[in-house]
Amino acid sequence: MKTWRKGVKWVAVVACGLLMSQASRAGVVYDYVTDQTAYVGTPGQAMNVLVYLKEATSGGSSSIITSDGGLLAGGAALTRSATGLPSNPSSITGVTFNLTDFHGPTFKNVAANAANFGEATGTDQPLGTALGNNGGGVATPAPDRVYLGSFQIMPGDGTTTFTLGAIPGGGNTLTNIGTDLDDTSTPGLYTGVGTRTATFTVSVPEPASFALLGGLAVLGMARRRRPAMA
Repeated sequence: MKTWRKGVKWVAVVACGLLMSQASRAGVVYDYVTDQTAYVGTPGQAMNVLVYLKEATSGGSSSIITSDGGLLAGGAALTRSATGLPSNPSSITGVTFNLTDFHGPTFKNVAANAANFGEATGTDQPLGTALGNNGGGVATPAPDRVYLGSFQIMPGDGTTTFTLGAIPGGGNTLTNIGTDLDDTSTPGLYTGVGTRTATFTVSVPEPASFALLGGLAVLGMARRRRPAMA
């Protein structure tokens, strides 16, 4: 009887621990985010859009990325809106990996209207990439996110909208012990990034706007050079 009671006690302790662990994760939500939500470009000059995995905690929840030993692998997908496009929309032209913090295998697919990339830590990295990394000084670090890499955008005309999200099929964003942060089948545990998206715009001012800005600059220089009157 004593042995049975002891067994029941241990079962209760384990169950309580599991419930507490689930409760500590229930308020964790993941999103892919960029360094800006609205970019202003110049025709012919490519720009970088920095991509992060953001981890938001609330209600006493704690970081899964930290408790799992960092991020083992990360990736994201970018698509250009197919509606409301200007005659010459901005286009995706490339991907830059964060090879400073992810030393392992990579993959990428790039087209003008859609692209994705993925990367993983290497065998020389016993721990995953921690929150607050900066890619060797490329990105501004933040304690609630992991910098993954960047997409290159070539500005066109007008305003083009892009949507950032998970790579279809999931399983590309994993913690160091294998927790799938793309997973959307974990209600009550955490909210994976799988069905969550973020949008941003790339805008190019009209030529008249560029001319006006240039004219104002010339006028300002002329005023600064005007000799003082006696």
